[in-house]
Amino acid sequence: MYSSHFSREKIFVCVGKNNPLASKKNVIPEDLLPYSFVLYSDETHHVFDKLVEQVGSLHVLFTTNNTDAMVNAVVEGLAITIGYRFPNLNHSYVTSGEIVFLDLNQFGQPSISLGWIRTEDRWNGY
Repeated sequence: MYSSHFSREKIFVCVGKNNPLASKKNVIPEDLLPYSFVLYSDETHHVFDKLVEQVGSLHVLFTTNNTDAMVNAVVEGLAITIGYRFPNLNHSYVTSGEIVFLDLNQFGQPSISLGWIRTEDRWNGY
């Protein structure tokens, strides 16, 4: 097996362009207190739980595995969300500026490594 690391990803806060936080480059957990969250069904619950441990109660508007519902709630200003930026970089709302990614500072968060794993004699899996 051959593996190649190409990036480390951390959790970002995602807000709609009209959210008051959108003018910032980074936020701290306490900045998130006034906002409702929409969460992906299982991907970020452990991180959200760490946020709650750090700042206290946070409001969850809804949890879903429907990414369109999440995106629409963020764009419409109904909620904010947390997640990894990598899978969302080419989403039309991100490229158009409708959704803004903010660094989350002063939060001991886990990062994930992104890379490729393959057999040494095959690159494309054929």
